[in-house]
Amino acid sequence: MERISLEIFHPGASEVFVAGSFNGWDPLAAPLCPEGDGRWAAKLILRRGKYEYRFIVDGQWTDDPLSPAYVSNPFGGLNGILVV
Repeated sequence: MERISLEIFHPGASEVFVAGSFNGWDPLAAPLCPEGDGRWAAKLILRRGKYEYRFIVDGQWTDDPLSPAYVSNPFGGLNGILVV
């Protein structure tokens, strides 16, 4: 198991979550905490592997602009790729 951190910059957001293949794509399973200056962060403990994920910002599924790699999803967006 590895401890990882995911972050997104989204000033003005009232709530941010991350959903992905690591949590069954549950949009409410992993809330991010506000870190100040518009930054939001989540600390997760995951098994080694490759995961797809997206952020949910105020109820809207959102691409991760900082992901080093992406894969298209069937909804017209891009899933970030996370390798642990």
